[in-house]
Amino acid sequence: MSLESERISCLHPSTRRALSVVLEKNLLVSHLSSILAKGFDQLCDETRVEDLKLLYRLFGVADLHDGCDAYSMLRDSFGEYVREKVDQIVSNPEQDDAMVPNLLDFMDRRKVLCEEAFANNEAIEDFSKQTMEKQINKRQNKPAEYVAKHIDHILKAGNKKYSEDELTSTLDKLIVLFRCIQGKDIFEAFYERDLAKRLFFDRSASRDLENNMISKLKVECGASFTRKLEGMFKDVDLSTDIMHSFRENRRSSGALGGIDLKVNVLTTSFWPTMAKEELRLPRELNDCQETFTAFYLESHKS
Repeated sequence: MSLESERISCLHPSTRRALSVVLEKNLLVSHLSSILAKGFDQLCDETRVEDLKLLYRLFGVADLHDGCDAYSMLRDSFGEYVREKVDQIVSNPEQDDAMVPNLLDFMDRRKVLCEEAFANNEAIEDFSKQTMEKQINKRQNKPAEYVAKHIDHILKAGNKKYSEDELTSTLDKLIVLFRCIQGKDIFEAFYERDLAKRLFFDRSASRDLENNMISKLKVECGASFTRKLEGMFKDVDLSTDIMHSFRENRRSSGALGGIDLKVNVLTTSFWPTMAKEELRLPRELNDCQETFTAFYLESHKS
């Protein structure tokens, strides 16, 4: 097209414009479908922003022609690309463990393409986002479950590969993914269970990260969504204070016979329901239980 434009540059502007329209129709407008069919997906796969910028500009030229809705064609093609990629990530049970990392990577790529290659075109951005959300939720419950599990992995102690800033950045991306999923109740159930385990077994990497995540969930879903989660932390803090008082009480702590006792006093309505099991404790542990029970009841007479 540029070569043909140079050839007619010496002509009168009115003639030049008419010939330019003919050139654009024959060399560009009539070939838009084949342009998209031959290599568009590969350009997106390889995040070739500069090439896609050029493609976007060419479609902008074509879009000026009467009866040619080039941007809509580009929007639909990119939407179909997003649909296929998300389907590949979400629909394969054998790849469930990699679902969330792969979705986060793809979300980053989609964001770069929309912002840089497609110049923040609102129609392309909105359509591709809606397509992604719809495709994620075609597989019910599993995306919600694995988002909760991935957050648990991030928040567990021992996750030393990343700095706290990197973990915070990852949690921000997970919140964006969380917005896409419809099974919020499924997510809540898994998150509560995993948080309970982190608190019970002292596996939480950082209290600041935990609080940060709960604050994000509260912003997204409201205070009622995080009431139980916040209640768990209050129970753990209160239990720490109770154990401190218990150990300072020489009469009570001295009756333990050297056993290192730790007790969590929990509010039933805050914690996930767990199956009750009858335990037959050894005499030494049974004595510890009775000693702590007596201390607790004495301390909470009022």
